[in-house]
Amino acid sequence: MKENSKLRAYLINLAVAAVMAMVGMMAWDLTEQSDAPTVIRILSDCFFLPGVLLVGASLIGWVASKGTFDMFGYTGHNFINMFKRDSYLKHESYYDYKMKKDEKRRPFNIPRTVVGLGFLALGVIFTVIYICIA
Repeated sequence: MKENSKLRAYLINLAVAAVMAMVGMMAWDLTEQSDAPTVIRILSDCFFLPGVLLVGASLIGWVASKGTFDMFGYTGHNFINMFKRDSYLKHESYYDYKMKKDEKRRPFNIPRTVVGLGFLALGVIFTVIYICIA
């Protein structure tokens, strides 16, 4: 069952990146281009952008999985509770809040990183090809 969910995560991330690439190809009218350097440039941009977005999102997820943004959540939680009645009775310390968050924390999303790096590599390959033929 775990292998099935890992494969599904890879396929979902791959589908998201492919849709982003296709939208870019449609936006730049790839099928209307007849010049080879222009086609390679468009392909480079269309693969590079989803790669950067997925790798960037996975890096933010990695930072969040380490608990870096917990202080912002704790501050917001206490700010909202400040306006509730009897909030002073159920005040929790930052340590207790962090321990509760650590129990529910999701692990780092490796499939998003792998797919993003793959699309980023394709974008770099097309960029090198474009530089060589232009």
